[in-house]
Amino acid sequence: MFLKCLKNKKGRVHLYLYRTIYDRDKHKSTQRLVESLGALDDLKKIYDDPVAHFKQVAKERTEAEKKQKTQSRVIDLRSTIDCDYVPEYKNCSAAILNRVWQALELDAFWQKLTEASDEDARSLGPLFRRMVFEKILCPDTPQDEISWGPEDPEDPRDVCSDDKDDAMERSQVAAILSTRGGDLKKWISGRSVWTAGKAPHPKGRDTLTLAASFCMAFLRLKLENRFSAAEIERALRNYNCVNIEEGFWQFLYFDRVLGACETAFGLDLNRKYRTDENLRLFLS
Repeated sequence: MFLKCLKNKKGRVHLYLYRTIYDRDKHKSTQRLVESLGALDDLKKIYDDPVAHFKQVAKERTEAEKKQKTQSRVIDLRSTIDCDYVPEYKNCSAAILNRVWQALELDAFWQKLTEASDEDARSLGPLFRRMVFEKILCPDTPQDEISWGPEDPEDPRDVCSDDKDDAMERSQVAAILSTRGGDLKKWISGRSVWTAGKAPHPKGRDTLTLAASFCMAFLRLKLENRFSAAEIERALRNYNCVNIEEGFWQFLYFDRVLGACETAFGLDLNRKYRTDENLRLFLS
């Protein structure tokens, strides 16, 4: 995996992650887009040196992929079942939704929205993203049904669950977004990811719902409108893993929607087992 810096027709530099793949049928190597990271000038508002940062990200992901391909594990077939153990499923749809989020440059949108606010408000960007993802997966049901995949590099079982301050922080995000639906529509319409420059015009009761609708519209576009929003939502909700023993996770679901996402975003979604480190990088 490697970083590419390319200029668009307007002269803006955008960053991309690419992977080199060998085509056995054509007997030659080709480059496949893995992830669109956004415009360089927008990324500079988030990272001190975006180029250096994403070069390191590409290096870490490449090393993790190499390690994962060569790792093996001995299983004792005489092991017994722990009758007190109840597996807790973790949803890993963020591996896909993060690509959508990056393509729409919504981290940069949050930074622009809160540039005149204090540091506490600006730091709520990850919570804004999680709240939108919850809206995508559970548009009509309580979002607390979702148990997200591990995110914390120090403790892979830490899924950023709600603490005593979570409700207050969620209220703060909602307050910031309460009257900014128009700003979001303008931001989304200005992204270069839409076919012929035409963004969709979804309706939403609030800015969070609107953001979720835009994300789903872009995901459907990437999948060439072959699946309904309900089919995509079901696949994302079912893309779960479970911790089978310390340091190892097993994925439990794969279907044609996820197969299409795998192709569209250059992801490896059909891998059955991952280590803590592999999973953290996969969801980053």
